[in-house]
Amino acid sequence: MSLTKITYILLSLTLAGFLLDYLESFLVPLVFSVGIWFLIRKFRKAILHMIKMPFWLGSLLASIVILIGLFLFSQILTSQVKVFMIQENLDKYNSNFQLIADKVVGLVGDEALQNVLANIKNINLTDIIQSAIGAITNLLGNSFMVILYLLFLMLEENVFKLKFNAIYKDESKREVAYSMARQIIKSIESYITLKTIVSLLTGFVSYLGLLILSIDFPIFWALLIFLLNYIPTIGSLIATLFPALMALAQYPEEPSKAVLVLVVIGIIQVIVGNVIEPRVMGDNLNISPLVVILSLGLWYLLWGVVGMILSVPIMVIIIIVLSKIPSTRNVAVMLSSDGNV
Repeated sequence: MSLTKITYILLSLTLAGFLLDYLESFLVPLVFSVGIWFLIRKFRKAILHMIKMPFWLGSLLASIVILIGLFLFSQILTSQVKVFMIQENLDKYNSNFQLIADKVVGLVGDEALQNVLANIKNINLTDIIQSAIGAITNLLGNSFMVILYLLFLMLEENVFKLKFNAIYKDESKREVAYSMARQIIKSIESYITLKTIVSLLTGFVSYLGLLILSIDFPIFWALLIFLLNYIPTIGSLIATLFPALMALAQYPEEPSKAVLVLVVIGIIQVIVGNVIEPRVMGDNLNISPLVVILSLGLWYLLWGVVGMILSVPIMVIIIIVLSKIPSTRNVAVMLSSDGNV
Protein backbone atom coordinates (compact mmCIF):
# COMPACT_ATOMS: atom_id res chain seq x y z
CA MET A 1 0.00 0.00 0.00
CA SER A 2 1.45 3.35 -1.04
CA LEU A 3 2.10 6.22 1.34
CA THR A 4 -0.43 8.35 -0.56
CA LYS A 5 -3.17 5.76 -0.08
CA ILE A 6 -2.40 5.43 3.64
CA THR A 7 -2.54 9.22 3.97
CA TYR A 8 -5.94 9.32 2.23
CA ILE A 9 -7.26 6.59 4.55
CA LEU A 10 -6.05 8.36 7.70
CA LEU A 11 -7.48 11.69 6.53
CA SER A 12 -10.80 10.02 5.69
CA LEU A 13 -10.99 8.35 9.12
CA THR A 14 -10.16 11.65 10.85
CA LEU A 15 -12.84 13.48 8.86
CA ALA A 16 -15.37 10.71 9.58
CA GLY A 17 -14.63 10.90 13.31
CA PHE A 18 -15.01 14.68 13.29
CA LEU A 19 -18.34 14.48 11.44
CA LEU A 20 -19.67 11.75 13.75
CA ASP A 21 -18.80 13.85 16.78
CA TYR A 22 -20.11 17.10 15.29
CA LEU A 23 -23.39 15.55 14.05
CA GLU A 24 -24.07 13.56 17.24
CA SER A 25 -27.33 15.37 18.07
CA PHE A 26 -28.65 14.55 14.58
CA LEU A 27 -27.29 11.03 14.15
CA VAL A 28 -28.07 9.48 17.56
CA PRO A 29 -31.90 9.87 17.28
CA LEU A 30 -31.68 8.61 13.68
CA VAL A 31 -29.73 5.49 14.70
CA PHE A 32 -32.18 4.78 17.54
CA SER A 33 -35.12 5.13 15.16
CA VAL A 34 -33.47 2.60 12.84
CA GLY A 35 -33.07 0.23 15.81
CA ILE A 36 -36.76 0.58 16.70
CA TRP A 37 -37.63 0.02 13.03
CA PHE A 38 -35.77 -3.31 13.14
CA LEU A 39 -37.76 -4.31 16.24
CA ILE A 40 -41.02 -3.40 14.52
CA ARG A 41 -40.04 -5.41 11.43
CA LYS A 42 -39.31 -8.49 13.54
CA PHE A 43 -42.52 -8.17 15.54
CA ARG A 44 -44.52 -7.60 12.35
CA LYS A 45 -43.13 -10.82 10.87
CA ALA A 46 -44.22 -12.70 14.00
CA ILE A 47 -47.72 -11.18 13.83
CA LEU A 48 -48.18 -11.92 10.13
CA HIS A 49 -46.89 -15.47 10.67
CA MET A 50 -49.49 -16.12 13.38
CA ILE A 51 -52.45 -14.13 12.01
CA LYS A 52 -53.48 -13.55 8.40
CA MET A 53 -53.93 -9.82 7.88
CA PRO A 54 -52.95 -7.09 5.41
CA PHE A 55 -49.31 -5.99 5.48
CA TRP A 56 -50.20 -2.42 6.41
CA LEU A 57 -52.34 -3.59 9.34
CA GLY A 58 -49.51 -5.79 10.61
CA SER A 59 -47.14 -2.82 10.38
CA LEU A 60 -49.59 -0.58 12.22
CA LEU A 61 -50.22 -3.14 14.97
CA ALA A 62 -46.51 -3.89 15.45
CA SER A 63 -45.68 -0.16 15.56
CA ILE A 64 -48.38 0.57 18.14
CA VAL A 65 -47.30 -2.28 20.43
CA ILE A 66 -43.58 -1.41 20.26
CA LEU A 67 -44.15 2.33 20.73
CA ILE A 68 -46.52 1.79 23.66
CA GLY A 69 -43.93 -0.50 25.23
CA LEU A 70 -41.20 2.16 24.80
CA PHE A 71 -43.51 4.86 26.15
CA LEU A 72 -44.34 2.84 29.27
CA PHE A 73 -40.66 2.05 29.77
CA SER A 74 -39.68 5.72 29.56
CA GLN A 75 -42.52 6.79 31.88
CA ILE A 76 -41.62 4.21 34.54
CA LEU A 77 -37.92 5.05 34.30
CA THR A 78 -38.60 8.80 34.50
CA SER A 79 -40.87 8.41 37.55
CA GLN A 80 -38.30 6.18 39.28
CA VAL A 81 -35.52 8.68 38.56
CA LYS A 82 -37.59 11.54 40.04
CA VAL A 83 -38.18 9.62 43.28
CA PHE A 84 -34.59 8.44 43.44
CA MET A 85 -33.20 11.94 42.89
CA ILE A 86 -35.00 13.48 45.86
CA GLN A 87 -32.24 15.29 47.73
CA GLU A 88 -33.20 13.64 51.02
CA ASN A 89 -32.53 10.19 49.53
CA LEU A 90 -29.24 11.24 47.94
CA ASP A 91 -28.00 12.84 51.17
CA LYS A 92 -28.90 9.73 53.19
CA TYR A 93 -27.15 7.32 50.83
CA ASN A 94 -24.09 9.53 50.47
CA SER A 95 -23.70 9.98 54.25
CA ASN A 96 -24.05 6.21 54.77
CA PHE A 97 -21.42 5.58 52.10
CA GLN A 98 -19.06 8.04 53.78
CA LEU A 99 -19.71 6.36 57.15
CA ILE A 100 -18.62 3.01 55.75
CA ALA A 101 -15.50 4.56 54.19
CA ASP A 102 -14.61 6.14 57.56
CA LYS A 103 -14.90 2.79 59.33
CA VAL A 104 -12.78 0.95 56.75
CA VAL A 105 -10.06 3.62 56.79
CA GLY A 106 -10.02 3.52 60.58
CA LEU A 107 -9.58 -0.26 60.67
CA VAL A 108 -6.65 -0.38 58.24
CA GLY A 109 -3.21 0.20 59.72
CA ASP A 110 -1.02 0.07 56.66
CA GLU A 111 -0.24 3.65 55.59
CA ALA A 112 -0.19 3.05 51.81
CA LEU A 113 -3.48 1.17 51.87
CA GLN A 114 -4.89 3.81 54.19
CA ASN A 115 -4.07 6.50 51.62
CA VAL A 116 -5.89 4.52 48.92
CA LEU A 117 -8.93 4.09 51.13
CA ALA A 118 -8.81 7.77 52.05
CA ASN A 119 -9.21 8.55 48.34
CA ILE A 120 -12.15 6.15 48.19
CA LYS A 121 -13.64 7.98 51.17
CA ASN A 122 -13.54 11.21 49.17
CA ILE A 123 -15.72 9.69 46.46
CA ASN A 124 -19.09 11.40 46.32
CA LEU A 125 -21.70 8.71 45.69
CA THR A 126 -24.27 11.37 44.83
CA ASP A 127 -22.14 12.67 41.94
CA ILE A 128 -21.65 9.13 40.59
CA ILE A 129 -25.38 8.38 40.71
CA GLN A 130 -26.36 11.71 39.16
CA SER A 131 -23.84 11.24 36.35
CA ALA A 132 -25.11 7.74 35.57
CA ILE A 133 -28.76 8.82 35.65
CA GLY A 134 -27.97 11.84 33.48
CA ALA A 135 -26.52 9.55 30.80
CA ILE A 136 -29.64 7.37 30.89
CA THR A 137 -32.15 10.21 30.77
CA ASN A 138 -30.31 11.65 27.77
CA LEU A 139 -31.31 8.50 25.89
CA LEU A 140 -34.94 9.56 26.32
CA GLY A 141 -34.40 13.23 25.57
CA ASN A 142 -34.90 13.11 21.81
CA SER A 143 -38.05 10.97 21.71
CA PHE A 144 -39.88 13.36 19.35
CA MET A 145 -37.08 13.24 16.75
CA VAL A 146 -36.81 9.45 17.09
CA ILE A 147 -40.55 9.01 16.42
CA LEU A 148 -40.41 11.48 13.52
CA TYR A 149 -37.51 9.63 11.87
CA LEU A 150 -39.27 6.32 12.52
CA LEU A 151 -42.44 7.52 10.81
CA PHE A 152 -40.56 8.45 7.64
CA LEU A 153 -38.60 5.18 7.73
CA MET A 154 -41.88 3.26 7.81
CA LEU A 155 -43.20 5.33 4.88
CA GLU A 156 -39.98 4.82 2.90
CA GLU A 157 -39.87 1.06 3.49
CA ASN A 158 -42.24 0.26 0.65
CA VAL A 159 -40.15 2.12 -1.93
CA PHE A 160 -36.70 0.81 -0.92
CA LYS A 161 -36.86 -1.95 -3.52
CA LEU A 162 -37.94 0.43 -6.27
CA LYS A 163 -35.01 2.71 -5.49
CA PHE A 164 -32.60 -0.24 -5.54
CA ASN A 165 -33.88 -1.21 -8.98
CA ALA A 166 -33.47 2.37 -10.19
CA ILE A 167 -29.92 2.66 -8.85
CA TYR A 168 -28.64 -0.73 -10.01
CA LYS A 169 -29.66 -1.29 -13.63
CA ASP A 170 -27.22 -4.17 -13.98
CA GLU A 171 -28.84 -7.33 -12.56
CA SER A 172 -25.60 -8.81 -11.16
CA LYS A 173 -24.71 -5.60 -9.31
CA ARG A 174 -28.29 -5.32 -8.08
CA GLU A 175 -28.15 -8.85 -6.64
CA VAL A 176 -24.89 -8.06 -4.82
CA ALA A 177 -26.49 -4.94 -3.32
CA TYR A 178 -29.62 -6.93 -2.37
CA SER A 179 -27.50 -9.61 -0.75
CA MET A 180 -25.56 -7.08 1.33
CA ALA A 181 -28.73 -5.26 2.40
CA ARG A 182 -30.46 -8.55 3.35
CA GLN A 183 -27.43 -9.68 5.36
CA ILE A 184 -27.22 -6.38 7.23
CA ILE A 185 -30.95 -6.34 7.98
CA LYS A 186 -31.00 -9.98 9.09
CA SER A 187 -27.96 -9.63 11.38
CA ILE A 188 -29.03 -6.37 13.03
CA GLU A 189 -32.67 -7.44 13.29
CA SER A 190 -31.72 -10.69 15.02
CA TYR A 191 -29.19 -9.00 17.31
CA ILE A 192 -31.53 -6.22 18.48
CA THR A 193 -34.52 -8.54 18.96
CA LEU A 194 -32.68 -11.30 20.81
CA LYS A 195 -30.62 -8.83 22.86
CA THR A 196 -33.85 -7.12 23.92
CA ILE A 197 -35.40 -10.43 24.99
CA VAL A 198 -32.26 -11.46 26.92
CA SER A 199 -32.02 -8.01 28.55
CA LEU A 200 -35.68 -8.17 29.59
CA LEU A 201 -35.08 -11.57 31.16
CA THR A 202 -31.99 -10.30 33.01
CA GLY A 203 -33.81 -7.21 34.26
CA PHE A 204 -36.87 -9.16 35.43
CA VAL A 205 -34.90 -11.83 37.32
CA SER A 206 -32.67 -9.12 38.84
CA TYR A 207 -35.81 -7.27 39.97
CA LEU A 208 -37.06 -10.37 41.77
CA GLY A 209 -33.66 -10.85 43.43
CA LEU A 210 -33.44 -7.22 44.60
CA LEU A 211 -37.06 -7.32 45.80
CA ILE A 212 -36.38 -10.42 47.91
CA LEU A 213 -33.23 -8.79 49.35
CA SER A 214 -35.24 -5.62 50.23
CA ILE A 215 -33.05 -3.24 48.22
CA ASP A 216 -34.55 0.23 47.64
CA PHE A 217 -35.89 1.05 44.16
CA PRO A 218 -35.74 -2.51 42.69
CA ILE A 219 -37.70 -1.39 39.60
CA PHE A 220 -35.20 1.38 38.89
CA TRP A 221 -32.22 -0.97 39.20
CA ALA A 222 -33.94 -3.58 37.04
CA LEU A 223 -34.51 -0.97 34.31
CA LEU A 224 -30.90 0.17 34.63
CA ILE A 225 -29.68 -3.43 34.34
CA PHE A 226 -31.90 -3.86 31.26
CA LEU A 227 -30.31 -0.83 29.57
CA LEU A 228 -26.73 -1.63 30.58
CA ASN A 229 -27.10 -5.17 29.27
CA TYR A 230 -27.02 -3.70 25.73
CA ILE A 231 -23.41 -2.65 26.35
CA PRO A 232 -21.22 -5.65 25.48
CA THR A 233 -18.77 -7.09 28.01
CA ILE A 234 -18.54 -4.25 30.54
CA GLY A 235 -22.28 -3.49 30.71
CA SER A 236 -23.02 -6.55 32.84
CA LEU A 237 -20.14 -5.67 35.19
CA ILE A 238 -21.42 -2.12 35.72
CA ALA A 239 -24.97 -3.44 36.14
CA THR A 240 -23.73 -5.71 38.94
CA LEU A 241 -21.80 -3.00 40.80
CA PHE A 242 -24.52 -0.33 40.96
CA PRO A 243 -27.08 -2.37 43.00
CA ALA A 244 -24.25 -3.53 45.29
CA LEU A 245 -23.29 0.11 45.95
CA MET A 246 -26.96 0.82 46.64
CA ALA A 247 -27.06 -1.99 49.21
CA LEU A 248 -23.88 -0.66 50.80
CA ALA A 249 -25.35 2.84 51.07
CA GLN A 250 -28.70 1.52 52.30
CA TYR A 251 -27.33 -0.87 54.92
CA PRO A 252 -24.08 0.70 56.22
CA GLU A 253 -24.13 -1.57 59.28
CA GLU A 254 -24.54 -4.74 57.17
CA PRO A 255 -21.79 -4.88 54.50
CA SER A 256 -22.65 -8.55 54.01
CA LYS A 257 -25.87 -7.34 52.34
CA ALA A 258 -23.86 -5.65 49.59
CA VAL A 259 -21.79 -8.80 49.11
CA LEU A 260 -24.98 -10.85 48.84
CA VAL A 261 -26.40 -8.46 46.21
CA LEU A 262 -23.11 -8.63 44.31
CA VAL A 263 -23.22 -12.44 44.35
CA VAL A 264 -26.90 -12.73 43.39
CA ILE A 265 -26.81 -10.21 40.53
CA GLY A 266 -23.41 -11.57 39.45
CA ILE A 267 -24.78 -15.13 39.24
CA ILE A 268 -27.76 -13.89 37.21
CA GLN A 269 -25.41 -12.07 34.80
CA VAL A 270 -23.13 -15.12 34.47
CA ILE A 271 -26.00 -17.53 33.81
CA VAL A 272 -27.69 -15.23 31.29
CA GLY A 273 -24.49 -13.95 29.67
CA ASN A 274 -22.58 -17.24 29.44
CA VAL A 275 -25.31 -19.88 29.23
CA ILE A 276 -28.60 -18.48 27.93
CA GLU A 277 -27.40 -15.67 25.63
CA PRO A 278 -24.92 -17.79 23.60
CA ARG A 279 -27.59 -20.47 23.09
CA VAL A 280 -30.18 -17.91 21.99
CA MET A 281 -27.99 -15.62 19.88
CA GLY A 282 -25.37 -18.05 18.65
CA ASP A 283 -22.28 -16.62 16.92
CA ASN A 284 -24.03 -15.03 13.97
CA LEU A 285 -22.48 -11.58 14.52
CA ASN A 286 -18.95 -12.80 13.69
CA ILE A 287 -17.05 -9.98 15.43
CA SER A 288 -13.67 -10.39 17.08
CA PRO A 289 -13.86 -9.91 20.90
CA LEU A 290 -10.89 -7.54 20.65
CA VAL A 291 -12.75 -5.47 18.04
CA VAL A 292 -15.79 -5.35 20.37
CA ILE A 293 -13.67 -3.93 23.21
CA LEU A 294 -11.90 -1.42 20.94
CA SER A 295 -15.17 -0.31 19.34
CA LEU A 296 -16.67 0.20 22.81
CA GLY A 297 -13.88 2.63 23.64
CA LEU A 298 -14.04 4.37 20.27
CA TRP A 299 -17.81 4.88 20.26
CA TYR A 300 -17.75 5.95 23.91
CA LEU A 301 -15.32 8.72 22.98
CA LEU A 302 -17.62 9.79 20.12
CA TRP A 303 -21.12 9.40 21.62
CA GLY A 304 -20.70 8.45 25.27
CA VAL A 305 -22.90 5.73 26.78
CA VAL A 306 -25.20 5.84 23.74
CA GLY A 307 -22.22 5.02 21.52
CA MET A 308 -21.37 2.00 23.67
CA ILE A 309 -24.92 0.66 23.27
CA LEU A 310 -24.79 1.15 19.51
CA SER A 311 -21.20 -0.04 19.00
CA VAL A 312 -21.93 -3.69 18.13
CA PRO A 313 -24.71 -3.05 15.53
CA ILE A 314 -22.55 -0.37 13.89
CA MET A 315 -19.54 -2.71 13.72
CA VAL A 316 -21.72 -5.47 12.22
CA ILE A 317 -22.75 -3.13 9.41
CA ILE A 318 -19.15 -2.00 8.84
CA ILE A 319 -17.85 -5.59 8.62
CA ILE A 320 -20.60 -6.70 6.22
CA VAL A 321 -20.07 -3.68 3.93
CA LEU A 322 -16.28 -4.11 3.95
CA SER A 323 -16.64 -7.84 3.16
CA LYS A 324 -18.63 -7.06 0.00
CA ILE A 325 -15.99 -4.71 -1.43
CA PRO A 326 -13.02 -6.63 -2.92
CA SER A 327 -10.44 -4.00 -1.96
CA THR A 328 -11.52 -3.95 1.72
CA ARG A 329 -12.40 -7.61 2.23
CA ASN A 330 -9.12 -8.28 4.04
CA VAL A 331 -10.02 -5.61 6.59
CA ALA A 332 -13.37 -7.35 7.19
CA VAL A 333 -11.50 -10.65 7.71
CA MET A 334 -9.30 -9.01 10.37
CA LEU A 335 -12.33 -7.56 12.17
CA SER A 336 -14.27 -10.85 12.15
CA SER A 337 -14.09 -13.51 14.88
CA ASP A 338 -13.17 -16.48 12.63
CA GLY A 339 -12.11 -14.92 9.33
CA ASN A 340 -15.14 -16.35 7.54
CA VAL A 341 -16.82 -13.40 5.84
